Amino acid sequence: MKILSIILSTFVFLIIFSPISISSFDLHCNFGTDSYYIAQFYHCKDAHIEIRKENEKNLKKVYGDHDDNFSNENVEAVWFDGFPIYNFPSGITEHFKDLQAIWISYAQFSQLKSEDLEEYKNLRLLHLNFGAIFNLKKDLFMHNLKLEYLDLSYNRIFFVESGAFNGLQKLTTFVFNKNVCHNDGVRDKASDVPILVRKIEENCKINDEIQLQCFNDV
Repeated sequence: MKILSIILSTFVFLIIFSPISISSFDLHCNFGTDSYYIAQFYHCKDAHIEIRKENEKNLKKVYGDHDDNFSNENVEAVWFDGFPIYNFPSGITEHFKDLQAIWISYAQFSQLKSEDLEEYKNLRLLHLNFGAIFNLKKDLFMHNLKLEYLDLSYNRIFFVESGAFNGLQKLTTFVFNKNVCHNDGVRDKASDVPILVRKIEENCKINDEIQLQCFNDV
């Protein structure tokens, strides 16, 4: 328990005192159609970010050549690649109104909040692997009740509040492998998802000795 307390204190210190890079950005896309686990999507793949202005995190402009008879209105998925992302991007649905899938690997943000996901109400697939996320709060996905596929594998998660996955009744694949507090996943079997959620909540709860108030202050 002392070790866990030290880990927690270290993460909280890094969040409070480390510089946070947030920017407005342009998105350079390779548009096309491909299959992603649950469906075939018209996507902005290998999306490259071009920084425009510091202290914002909104998508301003989209560049790239669409397939014939397609436009931004048809884009259903965004796959970020080759650029460190320090905040969960916002403003994407102003350009891609039918966005259903987001794929971000190796992101640098340590927390994911429900307000970060609020604009993505049609999201069916969320892939956030090999990242720096370390805790999940209650009702995190309250705005994303259409999620069918969720991948949080290879993050640093060691604390999950009870009820973090409330409302995800359509989830059929939930990948949580290689996190600090739990190493397991369910693929294409909706009936096993509630069992996995219970295991995660049991294994990733925090002992009363550790002050939960620090999470509320971050």
